[in-house]
Amino acid sequence: MMKKIVNTLIVIALLAAMGAVAVPPSYAREPMRPPQPVSYTNATRLSAAHSPALQAADSNTVPFELLGFKEGTLRGPFDATSYFFGVPANWSLADGAQVQLHLTIYLGGILGVDSTTIAPGVNFGGTLEVQFNDKSIATILLDTSGDSTLTFDIPAEALVSPSLSKRNSLRLILNSGINCDFNQQTKVVVRTDSQFVLPHNVVAPPTDLSVLPRPIFQNSFIPDAATLVVPDQPSAGELQAAITVAAGFGNLTAGRLPVAMVPLAQLTDDLRANSHLIFVGGAAAFPGLSEVPLPAAVSGSIFNAGGSLPDDGIVQMAVSPWNPALVVLVVGGNTEAGVVKAAQAVSSGQVRAGTLPNLALVSAVQPKDFGISPAVDRTLADLGYADTTSNAPGLTTEEFFFTMPQGQKAGADAYLNLLFTHSTLLEYDRSGVVIRLNSQPIGSIRFSDESALEGETRINLPATTVRPGLNRIAIDVDLVPRTVCVDPNLNRLWMRVDAGSSIHVPFAPADASLQPILDLTLYPSPFVLSPLFSGLAFVVAPNDPAGWRTAAKIAYDYGNRVGAGFNTLALAYGDAVSDDLKQSRDLIIIGRPSTLPIVSELGESLPAPFEAGNDLAIEKNLQVAYHLLPGVNVGYVELLAAPWNSKRAVLLVAGSTETGLDWAGTVLTTPALRSQLSGNFAAINGTQVVSSDTRIGGLQSALAVAVPGNVVPVAIGQPPTVERPVWVLPVLALTVLLMMAVIVFVALSALRRQRPRR
Repeated sequence: MMKKIVNTLIVIALLAAMGAVAVPPSYAREPMRPPQPVSYTNATRLSAAHSPALQAADSNTVPFELLGFKEGTLRGPFDATSYFFGVPANWSLADGAQVQLHLTIYLGGILGVDSTTIAPGVNFGGTLEVQFNDKSIATILLDTSGDSTLTFDIPAEALVSPSLSKRNSLRLILNSGINCDFNQQTKVVVRTDSQFVLPHNVVAPPTDLSVLPRPIFQNSFIPDAATLVVPDQPSAGELQAAITVAAGFGNLTAGRLPVAMVPLAQLTDDLRANSHLIFVGGAAAFPGLSEVPLPAAVSGSIFNAGGSLPDDGIVQMAVSPWNPALVVLVVGGNTEAGVVKAAQAVSSGQVRAGTLPNLALVSAVQPKDFGISPAVDRTLADLGYADTTSNAPGLTTEEFFFTMPQGQKAGADAYLNLLFTHSTLLEYDRSGVVIRLNSQPIGSIRFSDESALEGETRINLPATTVRPGLNRIAIDVDLVPRTVCVDPNLNRLWMRVDAGSSIHVPFAPADASLQPILDLTLYPSPFVLSPLFSGLAFVVAPNDPAGWRTAAKIAYDYGNRVGAGFNTLALAYGDAVSDDLKQSRDLIIIGRPSTLPIVSELGESLPAPFEAGNDLAIEKNLQVAYHLLPGVNVGYVELLAAPWNSKRAVLLVAGSTETGLDWAGTVLTTPALRSQLSGNFAAINGTQVVSSDTRIGGLQSALAVAVPGNVVPVAIGQPPTVERPVWVLPVLALTVLLMMAVIVFVALSALRRQRPRR
């Protein structure tokens, strides 16, 4: 019997050791799955037949679920929640509005315990105040447990939104302070089948330029969409104006407005009828604008704006003749210079009209001069800020901005000296402050009784995080009470930042010998570092709507991500890029390489160059070479220092076809795909991104991502060597030692039992 046990143990140990050695590491982990496809939304408004939101637009009843509201829970003793929504711009709300709340009320339990059962015998749990647009419209006595559907009238004076964005607000404030006296719990759940009843009249949408981006971007429960229309043969200035407008709307709408660019020939009847239209260019290019009731109507080949000068920019808006619920915005002028000025004015988001609210004449644009050096030491008061108080429980953010001149860098001893005080009713271990500079965390604060009286802390401002132009300091304040029975509505929780807080930023000339750090991992750096995008230019091909569309998509994304309103983007055609533009700006070159002479000029400087007239890259610096047949779809993203000025960067966004070009643009504007970029070269097949760095020999061939049916391998390397993990040998040695120890132990035990007793 003992012999069988020993043999079994030996076999198990040997099998374990063999398994540890023989199983390849690839079998020990789940294979990586490719990302899900991401599609670019076209600028079309959904039809009523396919959109519940549009169906609801014909009704007065708007459920919470349609507005995107999720089920909300308020927990006593004190809590509050807010809901925000917009209504379509062609709605004029009428008398008879109501809010119908479906609530589930839980009374009883123990304070601090999240009860989901209703306790018998408890008949009062506090009050729930209902506010609409900051006006109190009802107070609910929480004296009944269970489900309740309650309807409240919204008075006419409360229907006027106090917000500049015209967003309406519903706020529910729970006050169950009585729980603190009786140690009971109150909880109110707001169900998603709650709804608003909003009687309304359908009117023409407003065409007041002062409220842009409204009504093009309404942010209501009806999807917004806009189409940017350019001439079929735009001048470089007109196309520059179009991407300027795209970047402006990306900023003004925080990237929430689908915008697509099309030349006039591709403006279909469906687009006219289902999207807001933004025409950018001169009057001669848009004969169809004669149908639009513009204040400066088209007269022959010009806009007839009385009193305007030849180079004035002309911005105007009118209700669309193709759909009275939509508008037409015209960003134009009677000269190319006027069109560019009009676009820059729109990108600022603050258009000032004259006698007519829907017509503005732009005589000049004056970019803010960042070259004037401000003082080294500035208080928040110097920057125009007063004492700032955060007095809401939970996380709030206060923002402060300062500028650094172009061509300068911050010294190593830059700092923020923050003066603050706060309430002593805070739970110090759970409350606190985090300071961020340009979205990067740079410091934090722990509260104490000492800091409550006179808090002061010095936070270093890293020189690498301070950038030329506008800089943003964000102070994230998290306030947690010592006890849940502290009523936040009485402003007992607060933290104040003193306006005497100061910013110390010594300046020094930037080292002209420093080279920009070029790696796709850091994208969109360095292309977004200059103020107002003054150091950036797009280069596209004439007669290439696909390239123009991709340029607009990238500019829109920049406006959204960087938050640049007014901008001075430049654009040139690929056969007319001036030396001044090359020396003064970073370039983003977009299109098929065979249509862009400047790509040939880059030549061997490219990580993967192109033969003349060929749209497929030569990937000679990669480990594996492939031959592709004509017509294969491949997108390319290549990053390099400009051969004419090593201080300038060049980004090539290219495609072997229009489809490949669209893939390349989508990778740069889709976060899930953009995170896969690295090195200086990437090739794209749909949602598959293969990145390489040709400066270190390349990681793998990016052409391997091309459509498999079009790929013919011309070289086969050695099979890859599977390296054994470092833990295998130690585990094997330990297993053998354990096996030997078991054998010795069993043998000694057997000998002791066989020894005769005396």
